[in-house]
Amino acid sequence: MKETDIKKISEAFAIPEEAIRETLARAAADAKTEHKKSSHKEGGHNHFYFLPDDFALLEKKIETLHQEIDRLGKAIGLSSDISGETFHDNFDYEECSRQQAMWSEEIRKLTIIKRKAKMVSPNENGNIVAVGRTVTLDNNGKEMTIKIGSYMTFSSESVSYASPIVKLIFGAKPGDTKEGFIRGQKTKIHILEIR
Repeated sequence: MKETDIKKISEAFAIPEEAIRETLARAAADAKTEHKKSSHKEGGHNHFYFLPDDFALLEKKIETLHQEIDRLGKAIGLSSDISGETFHDNFDYEECSRQQAMWSEEIRKLTIIKRKAKMVSPNENGNIVAVGRTVTLDNNGKEMTIKIGSYMTFSSESVSYASPIVKLIFGAKPGDTKEGFIRGQKTKIHILEIR
């Protein structure tokens, strides 16, 4: 804020100029702290790894959400025309506005992920647990096979590399045993095969 504006506010509201400067400095510091927190929440990751198919589905999801927001915008306009009320006691208007805000936030989050996405090929890594690999393992005495997917997966056939079980075994080789806690339960996983 310019010094002339601080002076005008000070005179108009009888507030000392120094108090206005201190308040502005605190607000700037709070905004900077909040920005760091939100950046961290949105993924302090440098990259989100994606297989090409999952990345294409991420782009499709963002496109579909944009279309839904457009549809909701038209519905908001229609609800205003029909009732003559823009927002007060207008359920359709309020509900469409709520959904539009919700999907806008979802697009914002997905766009951050897309911007930080890095493509990987299942063949980039050697014979280790990595994105794109299918792993057969012994999980506390129970044999199971999982396909390691992208940061976000859009199929029930794969598991995100960010899931607790994959985090525990990521980078392991056949024959390795990993121990840790998954959802508070002690887990022992032995890698049987990677393909």
